[in-house]
Amino acid sequence: LAASLAHEINNPLQTVIGCLGLAEESIAEAQTDDDVETYVTMAHEELKRAARIVSRLRDLSRPTDPGQGVPTDVNEIIEDVLKVSRKDLKNNRIRVVQQLTTNLPQPVLVEDRLKQVLLNLVLNARDAMPNGGELALITEYNDVANEVVITVDDQGTGIPQDVIDQLFDPFFSTKTEGSGLGLFVSRNIVQEQGGRIEVESTVGQGATFKVHLPV
Repeated sequence: LAASLAHEINNPLQTVIGCLGLAEESIAEAQTDDDVETYVTMAHEELKRAARIVSRLRDLSRPTDPGQGVPTDVNEIIEDVLKVSRKDLKNNRIRVVQQLTTNLPQPVLVEDRLKQVLLNLVLNARDAMPNGGELALITEYNDVANEVVITVDDQGTGIPQDVIDQLFDPFFSTKTEGSGLGLFVSRNIVQEQGGRIEVESTVGQGATFKVHLPV
């Protein structure tokens, strides 16, 4: 429970830290008050998200309520995630490429839950590229399956097949300081929204995660 709680709360707190850092940069560079207000507002929203996480975990005797979904602009969620992780990715020499399909259908989702999944995938990709590289985020609509697909593709070290088979298991991690809950929690969230998450990888060439969300 302690590890799960720490992991779930860490993501929004890291976002808050990122937002406040960007606000400080905006002030230092004498940018408009609108820039500062945007980052402070995002930090406020993330703190409220952390509070909601605590609320969901307060009572273990009842099933967790995943929240009420609303039609969601997936591209907007990706933009928000990249805003708060921009500085971190830049510091790690990671170049972001976006291929976001316009006029996507809007699946019914709990927005902050999807944001948690995508932020986790982006940060995992960062960790997989210690020497820098390219991170691609792609959105597309599969009209045959009637689903929106989000792809997070990195040029990292890759994942061996025997590790892929355990990747979504709780408490399994390839990181020395990892809790082994990030992908486990992410898969559960995607399944809560009626979707699925898949991964393909070649050792030495990177990994590709695909999040499928039914419309």
